[in-house]
Amino acid sequence: MSAGNLAMAAFTGTVGFLAADALDRFMATYNPAGTEAPKDKFTSSGTGMLANTMNIAATPNWKRIAVGVAAPVVPAVGAAFVKNKTAKVALEGLALGAGISTLKMLFTTLVIGRLLKPKDTSASALQSSKLARLYPAEISARINIEQKMQALSASGAGALSGADDRQRPTAAQAMAGTAEMPTAQDALRTGLRDMPTAAQAMAGTGEGWQPGPPPGPGPGPQPNDASCGCADAPTPGIRYSAFLSGEAAAE
Repeated sequence: MSAGNLAMAAFTGTVGFLAADALDRFMATYNPAGTEAPKDKFTSSGTGMLANTMNIAATPNWKRIAVGVAAPVVPAVGAAFVKNKTAKVALEGLALGAGISTLKMLFTTLVIGRLLKPKDTSASALQSSKLARLYPAEISARINIEQKMQALSASGAGALSGADDRQRPTAAQAMAGTAEMPTAQDALRTGLRDMPTAAQAMAGTGEGWQPGPPPGPGPGPQPNDASCGCADAPTPGIRYSAFLSGEAAAE
């Protein structure tokens, strides 16, 4: 093979790989802006990006597999009937690239996600699993399919996002430093959902804010009489609180 034909095969092989990958992604995903959500795919009430990420990593149906197989077969059949060497090399490159893309999809979704998925799907087991580390979306998609959790929310996706089962610490625990404080990831995920809205703050109904002056004595000088109890510093021979109240102060 000449250098020109080799360059042509490399170029068309890259094009074939990218084209087959884009076609496979189109077949795997759904349109979040559509009026009806599909029954056999992950769906979401949000932007749909998380659901489509899971759809790409999920076990493919027969339509997706058929399109993936057709992507390399069509240019390969064309190459068998073309006599021009350059065109033949170009079609063979397309077939090779598309075939690699299809094999990659089948390996990650069927072999890894379905056949080699860890049997123990507890949090500790998935944290220590090398496959879950290398192929998190594929294994998470399969776990969610087996648990029939294909309707995702904007805040989580079953095994893809850890469960937030920790209770909020009390004030005493926070002051004593014995409570498990939320991490930055928890704060970003939960947001400010416990804060009052602007309408609640204006109406004074939001939790954590009450109208009126702050508790305790106000600013300015405080009463200096016997009831304050602050004039009984140890002074030899006299007690100032008794003097202020008109009692005999001499000892």
